[in-house]
This record gives sequence, C-alpha cells and structure tokens, in this order.
Amino acid sequence: MLVSPVSAKEVFLAQTSFSFPYDASMANTMAASRYVNNTVLAPGEVFSFNQTVGERTISRGFVRGGIVSRAGGKPVFTTGMGGGICRLSTALYQTAKKANMQILERHSHSLEVPYAKQGNDAAVSWGVWDMRFKNTSKYPIKINANCTRTRLTTSIYEIRPDKVATKVYFDDQQFDGMKDEKSGITYIPIADIAKSKGMQVDWDGAKKQVRIMNGTKEVFYYVLGQDSMIINGVKYPSKTIVWQGRTIVPLETADIIFAR
Repeated sequence: MLVSPVSAKEVFLAQTSFSFPYDASMANTMAASRYVNNTVLAPGEVFSFNQTVGERTISRGFVRGGIVSRAGGKPVFTTGMGGGICRLSTALYQTAKKANMQILERHSHSLEVPYAKQGNDAAVSWGVWDMRFKNTSKYPIKINANCTRTRLTTSIYEIRPDKVATKVYFDDQQFDGMKDEKSGITYIPIADIAKSKGMQVDWDGAKKQVRIMNGTKEVFYYVLGQDSMIINGVKYPSKTIVWQGRTIVPLETADIIFAR
C-alpha cells in the first residue's frame, strides 16, 4: 500500500451506501470497515478483502453474526464468526465496479441476500472466497469505508498529484520538466537548457542566487524567494520555483530568457 502524496487532490470516482438495523452483523461490518478505511492502492496494485480485513476472530473485534451456510446439503441462513462482513465486501465490489476497476475475484452467496441481488453481491470466507480488484487508474486510489451503527458507505477516490513530471521539448531537445495540474502551466529547468546552449550557470548557495551568462552577457538572474527576476537586463515578476532540487520556470519564461 502507498502513503498518500502530500501535495495532491482527491477526485471522487464512485460510492455505494447501504442501510441496516443495528445487530451483531452490523457490529462486524463496522469492525471490518476500520481495517479497510483509508487503504491506498498504487496503479496496478490489487486489493484483497481477506488480506486487508484479516482473519475474523474475537481478539480482532469480531463476533458471531449472520452468514449463509449449508445444512443437509442445502443453503441456509445461520450464524458464524464474523458474519455480516459480506455487506462490506459487496459494497466495495459495487463501488469498484462503478469506478471501472478490474474485478479479479467475486463470488455469489448461495442464497440471495437482502441487500443485493445474486451477481451483484460479493460473498467472502476466510481462506476460501475472496473479493479482489485491481487499480486500473493511472493514479493511486484511496478506498474509504465508513460505517455507523445503521449505515455503511464505501467510496473510491483518485489521488492526483498537483505537480507531475513530464517530458518537455525546447528547441528540438527533450528535457525533464514538470506540469502543474492546478494551473496547467508546464515548467522547464533553465539550467539544463542553458548548458545545452553552451551558457554558464552559476549557483551561489550562500546567497541562494542563480545567474546564467551567455559569454559576458547576463541573461538571467534570480534570488530564491524573491518576487522578481532579471531577464536580459529587464525586471519581470518571478514565476520561478524550485522543484526536486532544480530551478524551473514556465515555458513562456524560458522563451524570453533564451529569446526564441
């Protein structure tokens, strides 16, 4: 599992809600939800209900609740340890399906349960039946499972970073740049461009200033944290930022610096 990126936004994908009277089965649903809530999957990672919730035991917060079992060769409603958690696995299955996740494993109950028709439910049994799906998004996803005494809600969100690495072409050369997803602005590392053009890049760590020289001419000067920069002797509002240890500027600023 991943940890959510610090600089990111959560984009809603899908949700499923069920309402039930409070009983032992709902107590188990609440217990299982605590193990699932805030689970984060990387792109391509697989969610396993059994692996995430774990074995249903008294020491882990579970009690006997309603299950579907077999007696005399026929399916019957009875009770068993952890009974009721299929409400959660079913809600998660339906939410994953709505979010266009790839369903890898799902089983129907032997009898139709009150909260879902057969084929739209997801029966689970420790060590026997699981409910699994794969994150098919290009982003990490977060799974929320919120359960009160009478209502269960499962949700899936994409975790989209505010800033993403991207390849940028400048004067027919490719550079490792960054796109700000909020503003839509693409940034490019000015030092890399300058060096590709044979210019001199000077970084003064003590003064936190960067200077680019084209021969004896200063084409760029900036002090980190200031609200202005000097380009070819002209003062401009600064749009310079530091990302992954590099000084980067918007493409339009690079155009001015290198006079395209």
